Amino acid sequence: MYLEARRLAQIQVPDQLLDGWELRNRTLHSDGTSKHGYHYATFDVTLDDGNVMVAGLRDMACGDAESQLELLKEVLGDITSSLEEENADKKVMKSIKNLMSDRCIVQKKFNEILQKYRQSILPEVVEEWDILDDDEKSKVERMNDLFCGLHYIVGLADQAEEALKIWDKLLYDNTKVGSLCQGGYSKGESGTLRLLRTVCKAVQAKGCERSGRAVSFADYVREKGVELIPLAPFLGNRFNIIFHNGGGVFYLHEHLRPSFDMMKDENKLLKAVHYDLEVSSFLAGCRALGLINKFITGPLWRVLEKEERLLECFEEWAQDSTPVLTGEAVVFDDVKLKKDVCYEKLIDEDPTWDPMTKQVLELIFGSFVVVTKRMLSDHLEGGKYDKPNAEMQDECKNAPKTNVVPERDFGMLDRLIAQKPNATTLVFEGILMFTKNGSKGWRDLLPPEKRAAVMEMARNSKSSQRQQFIERKATIRKKREEKLEKGKQEKE
Repeated sequence: MYLEARRLAQIQVPDQLLDGWELRNRTLHSDGTSKHGYHYATFDVTLDDGNVMVAGLRDMACGDAESQLELLKEVLGDITSSLEEENADKKVMKSIKNLMSDRCIVQKKFNEILQKYRQSILPEVVEEWDILDDDEKSKVERMNDLFCGLHYIVGLADQAEEALKIWDKLLYDNTKVGSLCQGGYSKGESGTLRLLRTVCKAVQAKGCERSGRAVSFADYVREKGVELIPLAPFLGNRFNIIFHNGGGVFYLHEHLRPSFDMMKDENKLLKAVHYDLEVSSFLAGCRALGLINKFITGPLWRVLEKEERLLECFEEWAQDSTPVLTGEAVVFDDVKLKKDVCYEKLIDEDPTWDPMTKQVLELIFGSFVVVTKRMLSDHLEGGKYDKPNAEMQDECKNAPKTNVVPERDFGMLDRLIAQKPNATTLVFEGILMFTKNGSKGWRDLLPPEKRAAVMEMARNSKSSQRQQFIERKATIRKKREEKLEKGKQEKE
């Protein structure tokens, strides 16, 4: 059944991708990951109407850019194999005009070699290619290498953590404070991030089942009139989690301190949280992160544009963060701030916390200037996307602002691996494509004759799919062995 669903989805994808392929400006999403020692890559295509099609998700020998490109060629070849149309896979490639990725080192290299490959196949699919002038050829060859806005937020989070580490060193000069001076340990993270993680592990609803006290803490704060515990689990939340939870911890800190004072002797986790809560600079860091969430990363998540305005704000607030501290900061005029109980607590004037929070905010904003110039250079003044012409705007008008689609594919893969640990990649790919592409709805709308034909094709493909999978696994294993042997020879 799963193999039939996979083949049906593979027939559907080119049926939609080849529709008007000559004039389309589609967006290819790509990403790679590792699961239990195996490398996987996924490819999705956003159509001109905004709908997204999963082209394939498979394992590969290694996670380098060359392997990823070979896998993409294989995927396109597989989904077009049932078509009689010549060069169908290359026509699909020609219809892709935009590349959306997180721009890690591997993805940058992948985008580079993919564009070269696409240029090489254009003479085979573009009519009268030889008589086009150089300007016309250049327009067809050009691809727009776009950057995922959510990964910019990840970059801000990483930079904020580096700034907080510097903050700790400036204040304590490697002297152990908080839980570290009570026998605790650190993973090399800042004290603020350690506090965020351990608090969530201790009192967040999906925290530690053995050492956590989520239920008892919820009962405790409810008696104090607090119904909301604004913390999210770190697992499954990547993009804005430290900023969101920073605000939550600061909002709750007046209740956390007495609560953990009572519970600190129950286990090592609760003891560590208790002592870290006693360090004022850690809580000031939490407040700073929460303010950034309310005024910058939260609104940015909702718009994911106007990067140049952000840089101006960071440069200004690195000198004086008072507007953020007092709640007067405005980054996006058209985005309404979420003014909840956390917001009110964060901007509440407090002489105990304000001086320290102001200092750490200015340190973080100074680091944000650096990371913004580095990550968004193409979109800032003088960058290739600074002032896009009308043609480029038209090419990108339906391109998404994020590369979250592959992240969701891998999230679904995680769940499938947990639910079906003995299933093959064929099964995972089939479930993913059939479900996310809406293949059942597509099949049901086909004319009766064509529907019967594609169903027959799907049923008859099972043995060939299994054979192809066996051959792929053997090839992947051979490539791994060759890579291992090459590594040994290089060491010798």
